[in-house]
Amino acid sequence: MHCYLRGLNHKTAPAALREKLSLTPDASRRVLSELSAAGVPEAVVLATCNRTEFYVAGASPERLAAVVQRVVRDIFPGSADIPDKCWYDAGYGDAVQHLLRVAAGLDSMVLGEPEILGQVRAAWELALQAGSTGLFFNEVFQRCFRVAKRVRTETGLSAGAVSLASVAHQTLTADLGDLAGKRAVILGTGEIAGQMAKYLAAADLQQLTIVSHSADRASEFASLHGARGVPVSGLPQALARADALVTATSCPTAVVTVATMPTEPGRVSMIDLAHPRNIAPAVGDLPGVTLHAIDDLRRRVEASLQQRRAQAPKAEAMVRREVRALAAWHCSRPLTQIVKDFRASFEQSRRVEMTYAAATLNEAQLAALDEASRRMAGKLLHEATLHLKSLDLRVPADRHRLDEIATLFALRPTAAAKPAWADLEAAD
Repeated sequence: MHCYLRGLNHKTAPAALREKLSLTPDASRRVLSELSAAGVPEAVVLATCNRTEFYVAGASPERLAAVVQRVVRDIFPGSADIPDKCWYDAGYGDAVQHLLRVAAGLDSMVLGEPEILGQVRAAWELALQAGSTGLFFNEVFQRCFRVAKRVRTETGLSAGAVSLASVAHQTLTADLGDLAGKRAVILGTGEIAGQMAKYLAAADLQQLTIVSHSADRASEFASLHGARGVPVSGLPQALARADALVTATSCPTAVVTVATMPTEPGRVSMIDLAHPRNIAPAVGDLPGVTLHAIDDLRRRVEASLQQRRAQAPKAEAMVRREVRALAAWHCSRPLTQIVKDFRASFEQSRRVEMTYAAATLNEAQLAALDEASRRMAGKLLHEATLHLKSLDLRVPADRHRLDEIATLFALRPTAAAKPAWADLEAAD
């Protein structure tokens, strides 16, 4: 079974080019339908914000490559603007190994990203519903999920927080304990503020307040997260009752100063994710205020990333072992069929003879003959079957023996093994 991958990701193409291949589930279904109509037996499309990849199998590599490129060009005319250097291609074990690395978080923008496994599973399930997967990809993706879960549970590749928002959330929890029932304020409506809002919106807060220089922007942003929006003029009132404050604006000067703070602030945890700083350092000296600057959080992020990088070799080894296991499974498929055909040919002859015997034997005699002939065939074929199963289609001499057996018993010939699968070294 030939396998082919064509794709682009955050390493090979900027966002402006990746957006030209932005796929909704409906668009992915259309791609799968077009690939099937073009004669591609198996296909899966993986589309995330950081990558778009087309996995196909079941025809020659040249045929698969030509069909994928034509279908992508027809469905996405803007793809013609994407330079060739932005694309990557892989076949056989290289394509499978790439998929397993993606699912395990080894090829993500953030090493060990946990969300990618769910996205890979969703891509396979969509292809399954579309009828564009078969024996090969179903086996590949099941093994892919298995090794990705092992990487997650048996290594520290996903341990620790590696985004400013996640570290900020952990810091607030460390300062305040359970955030349920607390009041939090977010100053800003940008990307980091959005990530922070998702964490806090899921924390069962009593109230989440979004503050922005634009009242309309504050209200619009707040509506996305079940929060209330207020203009920056309402910041002092919001802070008067807040347990937590997170700032993330592009304002060049401090917005939160000693002057904007309540006269007698209660216990409040403040995190400044802005650069330049949104919170004046002197605020951290106020009674009850705990202030964390962005540099402190960045050091924690880098420490977590270093821990993950240290675990990457172990995860890579697990991926390589699974690819070799897939290679062995892939190469054994023709052998499995040969064994089935070999035994089926004898069973067919036995059944023919039983049909002849049925004309002269009564029911009891026929049943006895059926049982005796079945046991005899099993005993005669046992050693031959074990010998067949011991052969390896990746070994030329064994493949030659199987071809001779196939010719002798009029069985279908074996397919040549693909060296690219077997060449991947096992991990230590």
